[in-house]
Amino acid sequence: MAKLHAAYGEQVAIDDVKNIIASNQAIFKPLPVKVSAKKNIVKPSVEDVAANSTHLHRTQVKLPTQPLHQGSQTISKTGASSKQEASKQESSLLRPMMSDWSQTRIESFTTAKPTSPLLGLLAIPSIKLEVAIFDGTAEVNLNKGVGRVIPSRGMNGEGNLSLAGHRDGFFRKIGQLTLGQELSITDLNGQIHRFRVVDTWIVDPKDTYVMKRTSRPSVTLITCYPFYFVGSAPQRYIVRAEQF
Repeated sequence: MAKLHAAYGEQVAIDDVKNIIASNQAIFKPLPVKVSAKKNIVKPSVEDVAANSTHLHRTQVKLPTQPLHQGSQTISKTGASSKQEASKQESSLLRPMMSDWSQTRIESFTTAKPTSPLLGLLAIPSIKLEVAIFDGTAEVNLNKGVGRVIPSRGMNGEGNLSLAGHRDGFFRKIGQLTLGQELSITDLNGQIHRFRVVDTWIVDPKDTYVMKRTSRPSVTLITCYPFYFVGSAPQRYIVRAEQF
């Protein structure tokens, strides 16, 4: 049942992003013109336009000096249990990427209620991933989606957009990504930014250089490693993709 609730909650988070995108796209469409019998044009008021606007507040910050995000990622030992074995009917209702999540992550996803702004939507077709991007890497954000590490980095990848996610949740399968595979980020205006994987490697938590600015628009995915390590994972798995 927890998995069913989690699957529903994940779809709600994605729908929230899509609704914001649709709302923002509507801002740029010509507003309807009202014409009276005398053909007097009624122009929209400033209040009307403001009511349909969404503003994102970005803060300029320096590159983090703290170790790459760990979060609460203690994973229980694997083994057969009633909680881990979903029925065939239940499994058929789950999104494919949630079928191998840890039970702890599924339960955390079900109860998470982020208050941070939604920034966009990350999609990686090769691993069937579609996930909301939140501003910041607070635990509640990573339980419901993935988080932008550095607030000043835009969804277009300028300066290297770093996104953190849990290895036993949304980023469970990023280790399967290979060179040349594509990912995309849809911002809140509906613009799609496309990237291609150019490198993958493993680093220590202190190696924050992976988030430094890059000359080309880039996205860096960060998660703990090894993926199925029992306890607090000692390393970080990195995927670098560049815009094309």
